[in-house]
Amino acid sequence: MKKIKFNYLFVVLFIFTACKNEIVKKDFTLKGMVFGTTYKITYLNAEENYQKALDSLFLDFNNSLSTYIPSSDISKINKGDTTIVVDNNFIEVFNKSKKIYKQPMVFLTQLLVIWLMLMDLVQKTKKMN
Repeated sequence: MKKIKFNYLFVVLFIFTACKNEIVKKDFTLKGMVFGTTYKITYLNAEENYQKALDSLFLDFNNSLSTYIPSSDISKINKGDTTIVVDNNFIEVFNKSKKIYKQPMVFLTQLLVIWLMLMDLVQKTKKMN
């Protein structure tokens, strides 16, 4: 009798583990408008679509830092509203902008290097065509 119960238990456990849901992976393309332009992100062989999470992130960023949205935190601050409680996005961007402001030559040098690299890339692309 014990052997029959053991076999029965083994069969039941085997059936439950054999029916496990397999994770389906597929390709995703996320696209939309943000910051006055469009974006398109494609990632391959993934388990989850992150469109809603990305849209939420962009919305939070815009609500805090967009100078084009009159109701954003930065727009209100620029109009003199002193009652705004800023979020972590604002604090991080503000602190980085203070650092860049204090080191304008470092920033300009980095910007010049990036510009020169882009010009070199453009020239190489033209030669290839």
